[in-house]
Formats: sequence, structure tokens, C-alpha cells
Amino acid sequence: MDVKTNIQNALIACNAVKEGEKFLIVADSTPRPAHLGQTLLDALLDLGHETTLAIFPPRKVDGAEPPAAVAAAMKTVNAIFSIAEGATIAHTNARKESSALGVRFHIISASEDDLSKFELKAEDIALCKERTVKIAKVLKSGKVARVTTPKGTDITFEIGGRATLAVYPSNPNNGTIPYYAESAVAPIEGTAEGTIIVDLAFRNWNYLLEEPLKIIVKGGNAVEMIGAKKDYDILWKIATTDAGASNIAELGIGTCHYLPRPLKGTSLDFARYGTCHLALGRNNDIGGNMMSKIHQDVLMDKPTIFIDDQCIMKDGELLI
Repeated sequence: MDVKTNIQNALIACNAVKEGEKFLIVADSTPRPAHLGQTLLDALLDLGHETTLAIFPPRKVDGAEPPAAVAAAMKTVNAIFSIAEGATIAHTNARKESSALGVRFHIISASEDDLSKFELKAEDIALCKERTVKIAKVLKSGKVARVTTPKGTDITFEIGGRATLAVYPSNPNNGTIPYYAESAVAPIEGTAEGTIIVDLAFRNWNYLLEEPLKIIVKGGNAVEMIGAKKDYDILWKIATTDAGASNIAELGIGTCHYLPRPLKGTSLDFARYGTCHLALGRNNDIGGNMMSKIHQDVLMDKPTIFIDDQCIMKDGELLI
């Protein structure tokens, strides 16, 4: 099957398109996202949907806003499809404001090479949804979360009363097609205490860490980092971008078991079942109160996660 046909099948299987809807595709201007954006445009036009493709320079960090003309267009359609090689516009005012108007936001979480070989299975979609929703419900009912890992992460924070996110391919409101899935919650600002040992990757840096990086957290903020100079220099610069950049912004738990490739340090890795991520910076777009120019996720392997007194995940395996 060709890429366009596979895209059409994935869109239909993931409930991402409805008859008579209008769509906007936003894509990085780098070659692969731009080319996939054109293929997606052709796929949607062939299905009979009025669709516009907007291509603009890639954002340097998650949280960076799209051009003003694109932000305006995002409010005029039924759904947005985002294709990016690195940072996306998911954590932006433009996305938040369009979502408040009922516009759905979908991330295409695959390369053209993946899509040329990919066969979406209904049982995988169903299992991914079940797992994601189950975890999100437990996060929603909890008051305190604690995350530990074999490499030394041990951090606790309050989550009581916070909304939760259930991101999975068949979610009609915030689906990520065809792979990305996570359950997430925004910690209450000022409550995080402990240590984060980043042992796998940073979102969108496109490499795996050669050695872990340690983040010391006090009063809800990253206050110190210890690790390889190249990693430290980049992350500390990001964490000091503005007053909110050091905030512990998110707990995300990967829930997808059918990713098509091994870990590479890409955004897709953060959906992998058996991992979790924490974030620095902005969270007012996902249920928190902190504003920042940045939202930077950091990835850990084999987490053990307690919600109140219940262990919901042990060494990366779900217990609920």
C-alpha cells in the first residue's frame, strides 16, 4: 500500500475525519515534514475535504508560537493536523485558543517511511486507548504522585484537583496519528521535591544520552543540574529562559506498545510504554497555572509510580 492510502486508512481508523469538515495542516518547512504535509493534503483532498496546508520554519522549542496568520487560521477549521520534525505547536496559546473553540488538534506522529510500511491494527488502537484512559482516571482521582526509577529518580508532587490528559490515536479531540499515546497531569506548582535522573533522552534533541543528567528539584523548580557538559549547557539555558521555565510542569506516562522503531531520542519515544517523562516550563495549556516560553520534556526508563498509596506502575509495567 502507498503512503497516501495508508494515511487515509489511519485517519479513518483513528476517527480523525468527519464528512463535510474543513482542515488545516501545519508543517515544518524542513524537507520531510513539508513533503509529508503535501501527501496528507492530497490524501484529505481525495477524501473530499476542504484542506489548507501552511508551511513555516520549525519552532526551536515546544511552546514557541506559530506565525500570526497561521494562529488566526487555526480558529477557522474543524481540525488541525501538525507535522513537525522537532518541536510542535501543541503547547502554545494558538493551540489552546483554537481548542477552546472546539477545534480538534492531531499530531501526525510518523515519518513517511514508517507510513509506507505501517498497517494499523484495531486491537492495538483499542488496547492503547484502554491503557491510556485507565491511567488518566487514576491520575485524576489522586492527590499526590511519586515517581522513582532504577537510575535514581525520586520525586514527589501534588496533583489533587488537576485535569488529566488522555492522548491516544483514536481520541477524536487530541489524537496523535497513528502511534503517539500518553496519560498526563500537571503537578501543582511549587509542590515538587526530589531528584530527577534523566536516563534516556530529551524531547526533540534527536539523540540518546551517553550518561544520565541529574536535576535537583526544590519548591517546584529545577534548581541545579549535574551531567555531561553538552547536555547541561543546553538544558540549563532552556530552564533559565524565563521565570517559569524551571517549573516542574508535567508528568507524562507513555502508553503505546506498538511503536515501529527503537529509541532514537525523538518525540515519538515519549509515547513508549514502559517509560515516563517529566517536563520543565509551561503547563497552563494542560491544566496548570504556569506560563513560560518553553515546555521541555525529559525521558526516564522503567518508572515506578505511586498515586497516593497505590503503586500503579512497577519498573515500567502497569499494575492496574
